[in-house]
Amino acid sequence: MLKVLSNLPIKIIVILLAIGFWVFIALQTGKIGNFPADIPIEIKNLNPDLAVALSEQNVVARISATPAVWQGLTIDNFKAYIDATAKTEGVYQLNVQVSIANQSVELIAISPPSVLVNIEKNVSQSVSVEMVYDGAPKENYSVADFNLTPKTIVAKASPSTFKKIAKHAIVVNLSDASANFSKIYSIKAFDSANNIVPNVVYEPKEISADITIGKSSNIKTVGIKPIFTDEIASGYSVQAVTVAPSTIAISGPATEIASISYIETSPISLKNQNADFNIDINIKMPSGVLVVDSIKQVEVAVKIGLLSNEKIISTNKFMVENLNGKYQLESTLPSAILIKITGASELLAQVNNNDINVNLNLSLVNTSQKYDVAIKPNDIKLPEGITLITYSPSVVSVNVTEK
Repeated sequence: MLKVLSNLPIKIIVILLAIGFWVFIALQTGKIGNFPADIPIEIKNLNPDLAVALSEQNVVARISATPAVWQGLTIDNFKAYIDATAKTEGVYQLNVQVSIANQSVELIAISPPSVLVNIEKNVSQSVSVEMVYDGAPKENYSVADFNLTPKTIVAKASPSTFKKIAKHAIVVNLSDASANFSKIYSIKAFDSANNIVPNVVYEPKEISADITIGKSSNIKTVGIKPIFTDEIASGYSVQAVTVAPSTIAISGPATEIASISYIETSPISLKNQNADFNIDINIKMPSGVLVVDSIKQVEVAVKIGLLSNEKIISTNKFMVENLNGKYQLESTLPSAILIKITGASELLAQVNNNDINVNLNLSLVNTSQKYDVAIKPNDIKLPEGITLITYSPSVVSVNVTEK
């Protein structure tokens, strides 16, 4: 026991030094992992007469760094790029390079390491700039007016990129705004789902916006109109559409909202649809118009059914009901009736006169003679999925004789 306790202060110091050294080594050891933010891919050294469309817009960098360095890293420390030097029109598989501003960070891997690059002739278009709002003004305030300078600019991109663009816009933050303001904004391209479309160059790159904020007086409630695209599956049609919510409150300059009776949704594809479906879809706000209750999406319920058609069939398939056993049906006048039916086109095409029965209730027959028998709608028996529209005549003359 005495040996264990001998030189105890020295032993404690040695243990503390060992722990400190272990902590020091641990802090110097690199932590390996994926940087948590996607890094946008830039294009370098591209001929100004050309434009690109990429199969991937971002990459993920796997890196090694000490915990202290990790904590200080931001997306601004990383640049991902593709070198398009001497590249002409065509499709290429090009490697992605990543540069890191902090030299203490080691790059382990890039995912994906290369992307498909479609290089096309640069196309210029004169486009109008819209205004998209982010956030909402202070309660009881709204946008009373706005002015963009310039309103029209030149956009340059590849033809395939232009096909993706739904609007060219600036994003104006209105959070808690209660006074007029002016600001310079960069222009961005958006697709129909309000995602940013990259690889678009604008001239000028920025425009100024003068926003007038006033007390909320120009508020209007309008409907929401779903917009459909593409062909539905053959033989089917849209039977019903419901939108929730079905109306929306908007505000903005009086001149802007006066002519608005509804707000459209982004396009909803009906391609090959043959069953009911629900979809949450963005609404498309006109430039300079604000949603009062911050609704960005609505739910659209679409009921799909078989396409209906009509058909007229002549049938003489009379079925006798409740006739005394000593009598028999000799003939009818007319010998057939005309029946107009409706149903899905595919079902209707298969229906013929043998599929339709006309029941004749002869319970009142008590002697051999002619009787007038009324035909009721429920006396006409149709195949499943087929509906009766009308028939003629509604009364037939029957000749009954003894057996």
